[in-house]
Amino acid sequence: PEPAPEPAPAPTPSYAGTDYTSGLDTPDGFNIGIIFEGGWTSEQRSQVTLAAETISNFVIGDIADSNTYLGWVDDINLTVSLTTIDGTGGTGGWGGYTAVGASGLPSLGYVRIDSADINSMLNGGILDDFVMHEMLHAMGFGTSWAGMGLTTTTSDGQLRFTGANATQAYHDDYAAIAANDPLSAYGVPIEMDGGTGTAGVHWDDKTFGSELMTGWLNWSNKTSDMTVAALEDMGYETTYDDFVFA
Repeated sequence: PEPAPEPAPAPTPSYAGTDYTSGLDTPDGFNIGIIFEGGWTSEQRSQVTLAAETISNFVIGDIADSNTYLGWVDDINLTVSLTTIDGTGGTGGWGGYTAVGASGLPSLGYVRIDSADINSMLNGGILDDFVMHEMLHAMGFGTSWAGMGLTTTTSDGQLRFTGANATQAYHDDYAAIAANDPLSAYGVPIEMDGGTGTAGVHWDDKTFGSELMTGWLNWSNKTSDMTVAALEDMGYETTYDDFVFA
């Protein structure tokens, strides 16, 4: 009998439909394909690409390619829109995902930024921080935790992130806070205020202040090892414990 034919390989992901792709300097790294929508200036776009490259510096592992309506995606494609939301000083924007790939992680997502607020963020030097914050939501940070079984509600009603790596980073990087937290063994405190879009999908602002992934951005923000550790808990390969943040 003739041998069975070998299965055809999956098509090579194409970046032709994107305006920019991060992480291409590292073979088999983590790539964020960006599709710009709206009237972006070159300076504004540069802050978006900076945010994507920063993520590709600490999320380093390739994930399974996904067949989407945009074609084969490696690793996630994000539509980044400059649009009208609610005017100056309101909601600056948001991010989320629209499709989950074969890896179980988001393969398609979006970041929407209010055109009324973008220049104040740019002039204040935090546009890249804001975009990175929303990109991480599009990658599932906060937005996919409950579905992944990574949250729990304690007996007194507090919401906690239960991933082992992030919990360890909480105890290591915020040792004084964790030592005075009688529920620290249950995990990292999650924001419970702020309503839909804030509660349940961020680190607790009162506890972690200027950490990038709290619900309220500051004029100076820090991406802690705890945030990278949470991505590791979610299934991403990261530089947890290796990458040094400024």
